[in-house]
Amino acid sequence: MALYDISGQTMNKVYAAVGTELSNAWDVNGTPLANPYASYYAYWKFANGDSSNTTTVKNLVTNQDDSILVGIDGSTSGYLTDEGLTLSATSGIRIPITNDMPDDISVFMQIRIPDEAYANQTPLRDKSFLSFVKGNKNMLAPSIEKYSHAWPAIYGVTEGRTTETNVAWRYDTDAEGNKLNHSGMWWTGTQLTQDANLVLCGDGSGKYRMADIHSSNWSFSWEFPIYAGSDYKYPGFTSYKDACDAIILGNRADMQHAIPGAVLIAAFIVEFKS
Repeated sequence: MALYDISGQTMNKVYAAVGTELSNAWDVNGTPLANPYASYYAYWKFANGDSSNTTTVKNLVTNQDDSILVGIDGSTSGYLTDEGLTLSATSGIRIPITNDMPDDISVFMQIRIPDEAYANQTPLRDKSFLSFVKGNKNMLAPSIEKYSHAWPAIYGVTEGRTTETNVAWRYDTDAEGNKLNHSGMWWTGTQLTQDANLVLCGDGSGKYRMADIHSSNWSFSWEFPIYAGSDYKYPGFTSYKDACDAIILGNRADMQHAIPGAVLIAAFIVEFKS
């Protein structure tokens, strides 16, 4: 479908505010085009940015600049590539949690892992992809475990507790404490651009999953609740709106656990519908 502006020139990109028609764009039949992102709560694309912009990114749903960049300096982190937003170890995206967010939420992000980090492996250990936080505490943070670059882990506060703990995918259990014996690597050196998706429902259920962007299937999917023995249940909450005050992309609550050189390509939030 070709798009034309009011002067008849072909248009490459079209954005609009939620619920509005584009006043200067029509399809070839002359029909006004609505915002293609209107069904999302929020949608951000980080490609082709400006390294001088260290604070905001355009929300394609509202067509407004969101002040959600944290620790971006335009030198070691920022819009330094055409691909997306480059992270340093201390940078990321912090999205405030508000009452108008979906009760059943799906958070998606696409991230490129640098080849050097994978080759060295150490820079990947104990790093996080996204986190639901309360202040400086991680309530639920899908991550990479401390001792291997190839295994998922969950950091967070378990049910009935106030301090953070963690469990690796290879050590988790069922509700009775029986080990589930997960095995296998979740990516390889040829699968470094990954889709990550966290779903949280109002009843405490949900899932965390990742996949190489060229794969037709998720490379792994971790269903909530997750147990580390019968006494440790993740997440430790049902309503994320009651338990958390922000969503962090690319890091954890202390902003010390991003993968240096990783590139955030895009992210969105949408209502989860089973």
